[in-house]
Amino acid sequence: MEYSLKEGIGGMMTECSFLAIDLSQIELRVAAHVSQDPTMLDVFRNDGDMHMTTACHMFGLPPEKIEDKAHRRPAKTVNFGTI
Repeated sequence: MEYSLKEGIGGMMTECSFLAIDLSQIELRVAAHVSQDPTMLDVFRNDGDMHMTTACHMFGLPPEKIEDKAHRRPAKTVNFGTI
């Protein structure tokens, strides 16, 4: 007899809700707090995007020229690889 995961979970949880939370760049925010890196702190204090900032430095481009796949994603890899 086969059971799907959905059926199994659904049968166990009749009055529950799932909650998903996306804490934007939380790992980098924690790293900024712990390290007290002035550049990182400045980016987050000004509601900036650390991946965008890294991409600008990596590729020598202004923010308006940064493209997600070509620039921002490699910057994310660098940021998360660093911490």
